[in-house]
Amino acid sequence: QVVREAGFVPILPPQRFTLPSIGYIPDGTISLLRFIRSDRKLDIFGEHFELPKALIYTYVRAKIITGLHQIQVYSGDELIISFPYQLPACIYPGSQNG
Repeated sequence: QVVREAGFVPILPPQRFTLPSIGYIPDGTISLLRFIRSDRKLDIFGEHFELPKALIYTYVRAKIITGLHQIQVYSGDELIISFPYQLPACIYPGSQNG
């Protein structure tokens, strides 16, 4: 309602807009911050990972370690859990080959 009253109009991309190809991503770390709801699901680019109950209603840092093909989930500085992971082809086309 506040947004409507302020007259906010979102700017949308053109109808035929496509994201550019990312190309090569070197080995390294991609850090994401995510809020964990009561379903305990960590959403990484549309893929879901179930986390421990202790993380409900908290923010976590998910580190994608590209060279290890792994996600590491941290609460503060504490490593909580890790999962095997490959970047999806829609994010990184070369990920299915490595």
